[in-house]
Amino acid sequence: MKSKDKRFCVHCGKEIEEYVVFCPYCGKEQPKFTIAKSKQAPEKTEPKLSKEGLQKIKRKNRNILISTAVIAVIVVIIMIAWIASFHTKPTISVDTNHVKITGKNTTGAVSGKTSKDTKVTASNYDGFTDNKKVKSDHSGRFTLKDLEPGTTYKLRAKNKYGKSDIKKIKVGNIPSSAHTKLTIKGQDRFGDLYVDKQTKSIKVSGTAPKGSTVKIEDNQKEYKVVKNIKIGNDKKWSIQLVDDGKTSKDLMYTTFTITAKIKGLLESELHEVNFTNDNYGTDYENEENSDNTATTADDSNPTSNDKDALKRAKIYAKDMNISKTGIYDQLTAKSGDNLSTSVAQYAVDHVKANWNTNALATAETYRNISMSKREIYEQLISKDGDKFTSDEANYATEHLSH
Repeated sequence: MKSKDKRFCVHCGKEIEEYVVFCPYCGKEQPKFTIAKSKQAPEKTEPKLSKEGLQKIKRKNRNILISTAVIAVIVVIIMIAWIASFHTKPTISVDTNHVKITGKNTTGAVSGKTSKDTKVTASNYDGFTDNKKVKSDHSGRFTLKDLEPGTTYKLRAKNKYGKSDIKKIKVGNIPSSAHTKLTIKGQDRFGDLYVDKQTKSIKVSGTAPKGSTVKIEDNQKEYKVVKNIKIGNDKKWSIQLVDDGKTSKDLMYTTFTITAKIKGLLESELHEVNFTNDNYGTDYENEENSDNTATTADDSNPTSNDKDALKRAKIYAKDMNISKTGIYDQLTAKSGDNLSTSVAQYAVDHVKANWNTNALATAETYRNISMSKREIYEQLISKDGDKFTSDEANYATEHLSH
């Protein structure tokens, strides 16, 4: 039986390879070998799709294309945002625009967010407070500390690509809880105690925390310390104050300042005891008016207009805390009382007021709306503002309660 791929020599009959031309046994040439064409496998034919099937495939391909395009766009946007985060100027935001100081703290703090590892600077609007600087962490968070009370700051972030917009914040005032508590019996709403001019001495008393020290100073003697009182378990203190009667005629009152201080807290709010000065204005009638405004011819015999102007001046001085110049302008203004200059001058020359106290009371109202000391001073002396003297304005800003 012939093996597969074998044949027999036509001359010697030996089995040889099918493709051999000369028999290896007898050497005779063999008939030419041809390979029969194998039966070709029938061509596969794709099944014919219906029109609906073709449309379905087209829709599927279109949806895949659209989805791929959308994903590509999103990836591009993310890449652009990621790259831009490293190559654009920073933005800045804060947790609050109104910073409150609480507890025993005397300064404020504010937190916010900007670009990572970016410098943030807080500068004071009035230019009198040092700038505060901090660097944000890797997530962009930052906290600025030791912000001055009653101050408005402008915050700005900066990196090598530029500066952020300015963010404005206001820092509140130091709370009363951060001050040593001091009380004086009989004091008014400004913490002052006024003594009748007939009284040359008075026993002043009150309370302060155990372990604190109450300090009494004489304002007329360059704030010389009259006495320091150490407070015991009963928390009470008292002192006999005496007016020596030697106060200058330029001062309306002899004033003693009383404060208290305990470790861990600020000094108490300022309190004053005021003795009426008998020497005040003793020879003002003979002085030439600085602004050449005419005065009433006979001060010893005031007219009804003089008396009426004086009553108005007392109201402006006592109830409204207006300055001396402010009262004069109010009395003479056409939109005010519209009085004559002579009548107005009589009133301001004879009204009894503590202009320092008026300046301080006015300053306190400004402090309550978070104005800085510098802003308060400028407002107090401004010709378009309160028109206090520079000395009165200095007194007010130096004696603000917070």
